[in-house]
Amino acid sequence: MSSMSPANPASGGALSRSRILEVAVRLADQGGIESLSMRRLARELGVKAMSLYNHVANKDDIIDSIVDRVIGEIEVPSLEVDWKTALRRRAHSAHQVLLRHPWATVTIVSRVNAGPAMLRYANATIGCLREAGFPFEVADRAWRVISRVVDLLLLSHPHSHRSLLDWPAGAGSARLVRRAEELIEARAVEDLRMGDVASALGVSLRTLQRSFLRHRDCSPKRYLSRVRLGRARELLLGGRTNVTSAAMRAGCTHLGQFSGDYRREFGEMPSETLRRARSVSRVLSPTSPRTRCRTPSPTR
Repeated sequence: MSSMSPANPASGGALSRSRILEVAVRLADQGGIESLSMRRLARELGVKAMSLYNHVANKDDIIDSIVDRVIGEIEVPSLEVDWKTALRRRAHSAHQVLLRHPWATVTIVSRVNAGPAMLRYANATIGCLREAGFPFEVADRAWRVISRVVDLLLLSHPHSHRSLLDWPAGAGSARLVRRAEELIEARAVEDLRMGDVASALGVSLRTLQRSFLRHRDCSPKRYLSRVRLGRARELLLGGRTNVTSAAMRAGCTHLGQFSGDYRREFGEMPSETLRRARSVSRVLSPTSPRTRCRTPSPTR
């Protein structure tokens, strides 16, 4: 029987982006995110691998999208109940959803791109706290803490999927993180993918991600983002560039995302950093009227 036969139980109808993502979630649930490949996904769907690219950009696009699908299953806080009840329900819902999709706990924190479900999830949580009277900074910090607590519960409590979430153990994982950091810092301006970093270090992507979470409390992709943002800030503080140039030279090629990431990291927009740096530069400049020394008049 041909692999293209409609009798294939995985085919389930015409090929579409939604169908591809549905099967991708199922494969990840069954064997973890590492079991997901374009070839296996095509085989499950009963199609040629190249036909997938008519609906998805690449594997990263699929992973970002199935992560967003899982997040979309989580109940967002309601404004119709008090904030404590709303956030308790939200945390419980997140815990249950991530138990159904054990691969998602580590994968979510390893992704940088936020999809519509993640934005809705974050906005609803922060909105619930803002409605309760909390300042934005406190609300933003609180929703991240709640998410982290749910992650830690899943990573520390025994359950039927615990083996899929085990941390890499021993000093070897700490050395792995240091080697990864050196490689990331050396190649931060390149189009660097975490799969390439893992391959260069001879480990799986999942091992690399979990090692970073254990020793740095962030994903390797997040570490790369921080390196790039830090370099962009150094250039802006020099005052002799513009925002676009600083971002591109530091490796931050997604300019639409750059300003938001920068503000979350440093508490101000890149344009504010640059404006302040230029202001200081003018004050300290030898040609500035405020600092130019006058030649003393000869003593009479």
